[in-house]
Amino acid sequence: PLHTLEVCMADAGSRSSTRRARRHGLPACKFAAFDPTGRLVVATADAQATIWCAETGETLHALAGHCDEVYMAVFSPGGALVATASEDHTCAVWRCETGELVCFMEA
Repeated sequence: PLHTLEVCMADAGSRSSTRRARRHGLPACKFAAFDPTGRLVVATADAQATIWCAETGETLHALAGHCDEVYMAVFSPGGALVATASEDHTCAVWRCETGELVCFMEA
């Protein structure tokens, strides 16, 4: 079944959210995180992570390369790269602007 994902990022010291993103029609989500520029990466319950625009919900890049569930995604401090980790014991590093695979590692 497909789900709706809504993610809010609260401002430290405030009760109101500063960034909010909603996306419909997604598989069950394992992990979601905002990057420093406002993009959102979603590591879903399948073998793919997706970078999508937090404001519009538009898919920017589908990051495919893992063979099992993606359970974590972490942005670089500047937001240019994102690393994904999978249950298949692999880690991948991607360029956020292009979705290009930069590095793939197996444990």
